[in-house]
Amino acid sequence: MSMLTQAFGLVIRRKRIQLRVSQEELAERAEIHRTYVSSIERGRVRVGLDVAGKVAEGLGVSLSSLIRAAESVRGQTRIKNVPDHKRRHDRTRKPE
Repeated sequence: MSMLTQAFGLVIRRKRIQLRVSQEELAERAEIHRTYVSSIERGRVRVGLDVAGKVAEGLGVSLSSLIRAAESVRGQTRIKNVPDHKRRHDRTRKPE
């Protein structure tokens, strides 16, 4: 995915965590599925304006503020995501 897509997801995740809102709660507020929130935050999907607007509303912020923040993050040399607690083990590892 594009750097902007990844940056947008990171901004959403940071804001959600700052507000102490779970993915489930944000999904409910935005009227989308929890797994879709997860995919957005990880930069795995390109979000349309309607969904992005719902997410912004669910976070209690304007869509334009999320976009501005994402553009700022994208301008940094490297995007560092919040660690994913459910990462799979390295698949290239040989069985013992």
